[in-house]
Amino acid sequence: MLGFPLKSSRHPAGALPVFKGVPGDDPPSAEADGRNDALLQHRVDREPPDGETIERLQLRHEFLIEKSRIANRFTGAEFVFKGVRHNPDAIKSLEGATRAWIEEAQSVSDDSWRKIIPTVRRPNSEIWLSWNPELESDPTYQRFVVHPPPGLMEVQMNFSDNPWASEVLRDEREQMEAEDPDEYAHVWLGQPRRMTRGSIYGPQMRLAEEQGRITSVPYNPAIPVHTGWDLGKRDFTAIWFIQAQMGQYRVIDYYEERHKPMEHYVSVCEAKGYKYAVDFWPWDAGSDVLITSLQTAMRQRGRNVRVLPRSPREAGIDRVREILGTCWFDTEKCELGLQRLRYYRYGNTAKVDPVTGNSVMTLEPIHDDNSHGADALRSFAMGIRMQVGAPPPADPHKRSPYPRSNGPYAPFA
Repeated sequence: MLGFPLKSSRHPAGALPVFKGVPGDDPPSAEADGRNDALLQHRVDREPPDGETIERLQLRHEFLIEKSRIANRFTGAEFVFKGVRHNPDAIKSLEGATRAWIEEAQSVSDDSWRKIIPTVRRPNSEIWLSWNPELESDPTYQRFVVHPPPGLMEVQMNFSDNPWASEVLRDEREQMEAEDPDEYAHVWLGQPRRMTRGSIYGPQMRLAEEQGRITSVPYNPAIPVHTGWDLGKRDFTAIWFIQAQMGQYRVIDYYEERHKPMEHYVSVCEAKGYKYAVDFWPWDAGSDVLITSLQTAMRQRGRNVRVLPRSPREAGIDRVREILGTCWFDTEKCELGLQRLRYYRYGNTAKVDPVTGNSVMTLEPIHDDNSHGADALRSFAMGIRMQVGAPPPADPHKRSPYPRSNGPYAPFA
């Protein structure tokens, strides 16, 4: 685990407990701060926490427990719980925070960090992070480990810091060290993985990083923009914005959102100011009345919407693997989309055998938050194949003819 003055807990991923003093006052006294820190140091298993820990510490008379906050009756200090994964703007009203503790910080995006850090700005305020590193390319790891800011206090905690480790854990650790050194380094030593377990596009994404193809890729107004979509009403709707040029794909932008009316996504596309070519939609887009109305609205605005024919998912995955060798991604605008591709993975999935009726375990792509961005790129990959003049598939092991670049991508200028 790594982070600012470190405390550990078991809040849901992306939960942000925020400790607030009374607005306009100095931070709570050391005595009050100590009582509240004692509460923070205990594990909490849901958001917001119940009163079990407070009861165990015999502090029930000091705290008011409500649905979304815990308040100290005497000092006025508050514990407020906010989710930052899907709604980082929710914390902007918490400028009175003196402590912000981000659990499972490896999942926080760079965009969220740009909003969290300026919000916690009272004198002597602190941001605490706790996490188990996943990938070295994760924004949190890059921001606080690879490029640590001034004033960072870093504490790394491993199995050797656990005085209560059992013999069983020692045997498991030694077995993993002998059989799978890479996984041992991740699980027991806290080192980031080269790629997430079961990663579907992991090798292709690592190659893009090694070849410097994740960089600055500006929009070229002379080239129309294709879009690849994954449409959802209760899940995410995800959109990739891609230009084809010189036998390569310039992936200039990515957008996702959920629980928005379909017209919202038309407005987002128009606000970007791109000149559009074809909008590639998945085959099931034509089976929903609301989505069909969106398709009609887009066509009325001059958009070229193409609903793709149904095809095997594995064929689409293979096609994405092919084009990833010719993709150049804009680091900033595609940040979240890149994370979706890195974390899109296979997992054991229970399915019903149509012959026997029994439940069987099969290796399938996991349907989670990451799958929508991956499916949207699959829509583009399958759709662009139908276009005349689409760039041919690239050898994913062939190195790019362009030099590695950490700055703006000169060949696209």
